[in-house]
Amino acid sequence: MKAFRTGLMLALVAALSLSVAQRADAKVYASYVRVTQDSSLTAAFDGNFADRSGAAIRFILNHQADSVVVNIVPAAGGSAVKTLRRSNVPQGDNVVIWNGSNNATPPGAVAAGSYRIQITAYHRGYSTYTEYHLSTPAIFTRGVGSVNNPALRWFGFIYSASNGGYVTGVARHASSGRQWGNKPDSAFLTTTGVAVGPNELRYATTVDEDGYVYIIGRTARKIYRYHLDTLNVVVFDSSAYGTRIQGLDVRGSGASKFLYVTGDTAIFRIPIGTQSFNTIPPTVLAYAAPTVSGRVMNFWDAKINQDGTRLYAAYRVDSATARYGRGLFYWNLATGSLPKTIADTGWSSTIPDGDPVTLAMDFGTSGGAADDILYLNTDLATPNTFPSNIYAYTNFATAAPTRSIAWNDPDNNCSTTRSALATDVLGNIIYFENSNEQVVLVSPPSGANNYTTTGVDQVSVTTVGIAPLLVTIAEARVDANGDRRPDRLFDTLKVIGVVNSVNIQTTNFGYFIQDGSAGIHVFRLGLVGAPTLRPGYRIQVIGFIDLFRGTTEITPQSLAADITILDTGNVITSIPLTIGQYMANPEMYESRRIQFNVAHPVDTARARTQWPAAAASANISIWNGRDSTILRIDSDTEIDGSPFPVFPVRVTGVGTQFTSATTNDTTGYQITPMFIADLAPFNAPPIPYFSLLSPANGSSIVIDTTASYNFMWRKSVDFNRDAIVYQFKPVAFAGQASNNAGADTVKTVTGAQLLTYLGTASQSVFRWTALAKDTPNPPVSSVDTFSVTLYRSFVPPPAGWAAQTSGSTQNLRSVKTVSPQIAWVAGNGGTVLRTTDGGATWV
Repeated sequence: MKAFRTGLMLALVAALSLSVAQRADAKVYASYVRVTQDSSLTAAFDGNFADRSGAAIRFILNHQADSVVVNIVPAAGGSAVKTLRRSNVPQGDNVVIWNGSNNATPPGAVAAGSYRIQITAYHRGYSTYTEYHLSTPAIFTRGVGSVNNPALRWFGFIYSASNGGYVTGVARHASSGRQWGNKPDSAFLTTTGVAVGPNELRYATTVDEDGYVYIIGRTARKIYRYHLDTLNVVVFDSSAYGTRIQGLDVRGSGASKFLYVTGDTAIFRIPIGTQSFNTIPPTVLAYAAPTVSGRVMNFWDAKINQDGTRLYAAYRVDSATARYGRGLFYWNLATGSLPKTIADTGWSSTIPDGDPVTLAMDFGTSGGAADDILYLNTDLATPNTFPSNIYAYTNFATAAPTRSIAWNDPDNNCSTTRSALATDVLGNIIYFENSNEQVVLVSPPSGANNYTTTGVDQVSVTTVGIAPLLVTIAEARVDANGDRRPDRLFDTLKVIGVVNSVNIQTTNFGYFIQDGSAGIHVFRLGLVGAPTLRPGYRIQVIGFIDLFRGTTEITPQSLAADITILDTGNVITSIPLTIGQYMANPEMYESRRIQFNVAHPVDTARARTQWPAAAASANISIWNGRDSTILRIDSDTEIDGSPFPVFPVRVTGVGTQFTSATTNDTTGYQITPMFIADLAPFNAPPIPYFSLLSPANGSSIVIDTTASYNFMWRKSVDFNRDAIVYQFKPVAFAGQASNNAGADTVKTVTGAQLLTYLGTASQSVFRWTALAKDTPNPPVSSVDTFSVTLYRSFVPPPAGWAAQTSGSTQNLRSVKTVSPQIAWVAGNGGTVLRTTDGGATWV
């Protein structure tokens, strides 16, 4: 191509072609596969299943998966010895437990030996580009790179460099976008050698297939790199480029590795191979014309295709007073001589305004250019006809590619200098944008897809056996058939939970524990070998699932051998509930720490007599003005023998059940506080369970301006016996004190006042409620809200019906109902408004 084709813009504005929507490469994958002890996040698996500990297979999903299949295969090759399946697996860090069993029926123990972990993630795919992660961590980055070689330990991780904000130095994120530097939820990654971040050593982060990360010292015009494992930053290249260098790209591995360097005025290639410091002079692949119509032309970023034959470059033409001419060039490096010039472009694509910023490539699955996608992001400039988005270029097998929007920048605020793009192993877009302070991950369209990741490390099984399966507490107590008996009754399982109680058994062992999913009672007769536990201890328990008086339990065979303290000091946040919410689904909260917002004895005098002396227990009926349950004061807590509390209280305790029925039923639900502080007196507001009375919900009022109407409700209860004042509260209107300065539970409203609620309409649905307030608390709304239809006393006749001011008895022709109280009646001589009391008014 010999001409600079500015007219190509017309060929590029079409929407993304079907060739992209039909791509079927995978978009969901697992990374960072590691195997730990089942009770530890970090301790490596010790190879011993006979000690009743399993192996936790941990991995990160870049996106939620419809299903995940984990295969354990012999390291020497062959079929899977164990297959573990999970459905609806969430984005982020996940774990699947292997207990040492094989795929036989019934399962046996796998043989000793070395194994590899293969994880296949499945997803149904998306029909359009779909954003699946967005965070705003205050970034100041100038480049981003993804580790796309699955043979590397750090496969899937995203590396960047930042000069401030959330990190000064190297930042790292997991494939899911979660910050994961030295530790999860912190992006900072410690490096040695040359400091990253200051002095502009933070540009164009790029990762190669051998695990090296390259960055540019932009002012110094040097290229630095570090390895993912050593993290030691050193100078790698100090060639005399003669121009400010802007961008990097790398292709190949080992001796066949090439580094591509984008400078302001030229694009270079270096066959760096396995050098630890580059000594090979760069070759110029393409150069920019010094001026275009008197303006200086600059390259801004460049990308090379998979086989190194197709070069794409983003360019700008600038001046001190204006800027024009910007877009993309393509050169075919497989033909002709080097260096290429603008006249040698295979095609060019201009953009109307703004500037190109960075490029990224998805190489597809074919190995050729036909299914490549080139991504470009741009900034915004007057007249703002080309918004600041991520654009996709496709159809490279044709004479002119197709351009479409891959991701729409909702802020239209891309950085004019560096907002960085990369793609992961499956072509998902990784976008670090500095103006919006955003980290964005976007999945391109695809059909149903899957990808298999093989863990880098082998797993050595030295001592065979089948360990009790580690499950969540919810899995241990699951009742899928709804018969109020755990489905895994008498199965031996392993659970991990945080202790949320004291021992409520005098001579036996009985603690409640909970994890994020549910709670369970740990029980065993006797105290031989029992560990000393406190609330906040996280423990591992091995035992069989049992059921006693409605309570699901796990019973260890040995208190000494089957209970392990993992750590201490864990904070338990109580679940806030009303008594009604608890009683609506008490099994959900069984053995978990909960809190009722207000509780009061149903009968205070009786509760005083029931209050237990030291070493005694009691069941006291409590309510919140509507719903009730049992407050269980157990003799093994510190509460028995304490003074009778000042009610009402905000009560915190464990949701418990003890039914006297021989079969499981819905009785016996309680809350059991553990400490005196769990019964916290406070000045409670009036209870909201006071009902509205009249006008009845769904009724109608024909407004008579000479009449008055009473809106009435029941009294509320204030457990502290504070005086209550009431308000009549029309929805969407200001409230008004009830009669007698708020002392009464009725509000008299005149017909004229009702007309103000009706406005200019002839009829309207009017919604109202009532508020109750004591002195120290804000108003509380009734649980009821009533609706009343308001009608004017005179309703104009329907369209086409003539009105008559006088007349005598009429022969009725037809009736048009307006409401239960009003009907238009057409007679031979006029129109009558008839009301429900049998009277009639001629109009």
